[in-house]
Amino acid sequence: MGAWGTGIFENDSASDWVYEIEKSEGLDLVELALKKVCNLNNEGSYVEEPESSEALAAAEVVALLNGKGCPGLPEEIKTWVQNVKCCGIDKLVALAKDAVNIIKTESELNELWKESDDYENWQSVLDDLKSRL
Repeated sequence: MGAWGTGIFENDSASDWVYEIEKSEGLDLVELALKKVCNLNNEGSYVEEPESSEALAAAEVVALLNGKGCPGLPEEIKTWVQNVKCCGIDKLVALAKDAVNIIKTESELNELWKESDDYENWQSVLDDLKSRL
């Protein structure tokens, strides 16, 4: 895992996802990232780090769209959100909550953070995100 901090956007996978979303015009990539984690979990498949990191970034976008963004969001995300047309945010909020719960307990990302000294801090970051959704 290429991470330099416990923040949602402080890893390579989330940074790559930000680059992808900048080029998109709607909420399809946000919904896709969240659904991928939920679908993998529902199928009994393992949720790996890249999918988890992308879904957490997508959940932060949903929180921002819902008026509850966090400090330190990448400027690219703030700019993108200002230009995107959104509807049906309630569906995305519910999906984001489900994805965060899965990642927090049943993912490779959770296992990787468990092996670090920053596990409790990472868990707090996810709790904060869930509270803003």
